[in-house]
Amino acid sequence: MNVDWDKVVEWDKKYYLRIKQSSEEWTPVPVERVEGCYIITPDGTKILDFLSGLISVNAGQRQPRVIEAIKQALDRYGYVWEVMQTPYKSLAAKLIVEDILGKDGWAGKVRFTSSGSEANEEALIIAKLYTGKPFIISREFSYHDWTLGAAPAQPLDGGAALWLTVEASIGRLLVSQPKVSL
Repeated sequence: MNVDWDKVVEWDKKYYLRIKQSSEEWTPVPVERVEGCYIITPDGTKILDFLSGLISVNAGQRQPRVIEAIKQALDRYGYVWEVMQTPYKSLAAKLIVEDILGKDGWAGKVRFTSSGSEANEEALIIAKLYTGKPFIISREFSYHDWTLGAAPAQPLDGGAALWLTVEASIGRLLVSQPKVSL
């Protein structure tokens, strides 16, 4: 595939909205390909990927066994709604609950989500259902994601504006401000 990297950067600059940095702070990092723990730029520079945990790629990028397993799964399935069962989902749940966490039953069941946002929102809902309490305590300047339910748990500048929307979705959140001594 012949790629015009100048055009890629131009389109990214023009059409992609960055919410975690300003345009002045942004520096393009075009990626030609990935191999294991390395990101390779169009000029061949290899960058050790220290962010793999950010997107849960702790097996490394393009790991051959993972690629083969994905191909096998895609030969049978594309997307299957979460209320339905596949051997992959059921086996993964069994492996996590019994083989990894142990047979003592403390975990009981697992829930798979599509993103960290969903996981945080569901954790907030489960906490409220389990405790029956109207409030959830969070720390200021802690990251919980950007969705309607999770974002108010991390009020940064202007975070208070999100309180009204979270009240309707998961209830109230209390935010603790860290005490910092210099």
